[in-house]
Amino acid sequence: ADIAPQSRAGLSRRSSLAGAAGLALAPMAPGALRPIEVGRTYRSSGRSLTGLTSLMGVTCPTSTANGPYGQRDQVLAALKTLGVTFIRSRIFMGNKGQITWTNQLAANGFKTNAVMGDPTFKAGTPEQLVSLIATSFPNAVHSMEGANEWNLSGRPNWISEVVNHQTRLWNAAKSTAATRNIPVAGPALGMRKGYDELGNRSSIMDWGTFHLYTGGF
Repeated sequence: ADIAPQSRAGLSRRSSLAGAAGLALAPMAPGALRPIEVGRTYRSSGRSLTGLTSLMGVTCPTSTANGPYGQRDQVLAALKTLGVTFIRSRIFMGNKGQITWTNQLAANGFKTNAVMGDPTFKAGTPEQLVSLIATSFPNAVHSMEGANEWNLSGRPNWISEVVNHQTRLWNAAKSTAATRNIPVAGPALGMRKGYDELGNRSSIMDWGTFHLYTGGF
C-alpha cells in the first residue's frame, strides 16, 4: 500500500482503511517500528483482503423479520458478496425465527458470534442462552460474547454486574458438553474507558474484545 499523509479533511474512510491495512500487515524487522513522518510516502506490501476472509465478520441482527435485516434473501446474498465468514448478533430466548435463520446462515457458511444478553437478563440469563445454543444451534455458533459496552450503561455497579454476568456465561458454557469448545469472548467496553476499572478478567474468557472506532483515521 502507498500511504501518503493527508489532511484530516481529505482523509477518506477508504484511504484510511487501505493505509491502516498496509501498515498493520507489512512485515517489519524487530525494532523497526517508528512514527509516521508527515510529508513522506511509505511503500509496503501486505496481503490481499481475499486471503483474510476468515478474520472478517459483520454485525447482522438475526432476531427480526422486519426492516432491512428481515429481508433475509437479500441479506444472505449480501453476505455472500462480501465474502465474510461470520456475523455478530444478539440472541434471545423464545425467538423461533431466530433459531431457524441462524441455522440457515450456518448452512450457507456464516456462523454467528452470539452476544449473550446483559446483566438485566431481558434476553435471558446466561445459563438459559447457553442451553438454547446447546439444544438449538450448537454448530451455528462462532463464539459467545459477553455484555455489550456495559460500562456505558450509566449504572453505578456496572463492574460487579458485568463480571457476574461474564462469570455465569463462562461457567455455563464450559460445563455444557455442546458448548464447551466454543470460544467465550469477553465483554466489549465502549468509548475507550473502563479497562482499568474492570481489570484483568482473563480467567473468565477465551478471547478479549474491544470496539475500536477510528473516526475516519
